[in-house]
Formats: sequence, structure tokens, C-alpha cells
Amino acid sequence: MATRLRQTAYTATISQTTLAQFPRGIRIWDAPRSAVAGACVVQVVTPPMQVEVVAEQLEPFSDTPEWLNIRYQDQEGWILAAMLTLQV
Repeated sequence: MATRLRQTAYTATISQTTLAQFPRGIRIWDAPRSAVAGACVVQVVTPPMQVEVVAEQLEPFSDTPEWLNIRYQDQEGWILAAMLTLQV
């Protein structure tokens, strides 16, 4: 199945609430796939931070984002969509 990417631009937050659920931090990956599939962790985030979402990889059978390509602190990486809180 082909990967579906959607280009976008919006702001989101890695919140304290989410970080509290993952005491070792939130992992930022080099690619939108699991470690088993060959992705590498590029950073582990422990303080809350605001990020810019620049692309979404959609779930295979829906228009729901599964992975988000984010920019933060002059860096870029991929994060599971469930790890971010949208800013309204």
C-alpha cells in the first residue's frame, strides 16, 4: 500500500499532560515508521514544547493522521499524532 502524505502547516504542543504519561520522554523519529521497521530515535523530548506540523502521514484506510512531520528548535523529525495537542 502506498504511503499517503498530506502537506500542512499548523502549530501543536507536546503538553505536560502527555509527558506525564511517558516519564522517559516522547521520542522523535527520523522516519514515519517503527523501530522494528528501521526508524531511529533522533531526540527524546522531556520538557513541554510548541512545534510546527509541516506534513501528515495518513492512516492506511482513513484520512486520520498517524504520523506528523514536525519542526522544533531548528530540528525536524516524525512523531506519532497521538503525542501532540492541537492549538486552537
